[in-house]
Amino acid sequence: MSSPPRSRAASRDPPIMLSSSSKAVTPKSASRSTSPRRDSSDIERISKEKVLVMHQEAQHMQESLAEIFDRIVKVKEEYEKLDTENKFLQDYIGNLMATSM
Repeated sequence: MSSPPRSRAASRDPPIMLSSSSKAVTPKSASRSTSPRRDSSDIERISKEKVLVMHQEAQHMQESLAEIFDRIVKVKEEYEKLDTENKFLQDYIGNLMATSM
């Protein structure tokens, strides 16, 4: 006879007991106690790295913004040129129609 399927709740590991005077430590909190400790020099180094990355990202965004602005200026100039040509052609066609009637 096969055994009944185990539920996910039943497959959890029980708490780990350190000693009779200490409280139970679950595997999650046990991993926390073994995480690396950082001293002030590590924190300062990490902070400097993050500041450097942020400056690089800001520089990249400024360059992208400048490129977008340049593109907008070019598109606006092209629009104004085409608009002027369109008005000229409308006037020209209007004059041709007026003289042919």
